[in-house]
Amino acid sequence: LHFAAKTGLTRWVRALIELGADIYAVDQQGYTPYDYAVQMGHNKCAALLFAATQAPLTLSGTKRKR
Repeated sequence: LHFAAKTGLTRWVRALIELGADIYAVDQQGYTPYDYAVQMGHNKCAALLFAATQAPLTLSGTKRKR
């Protein structure tokens, strides 16, 4: 997810979120995928990651399994 966010791969970010990737994971430098998306100017990726923090729903609109 970090790589996808850092390089602006919006489709990958969306797919990884839907598959349950940890959007709060930090790398060795202490950055989250959201941090990289913002830092690199990938606004669509940043918006997807931000939206994923706001609701317990996947992007397809179905409830996430807990």
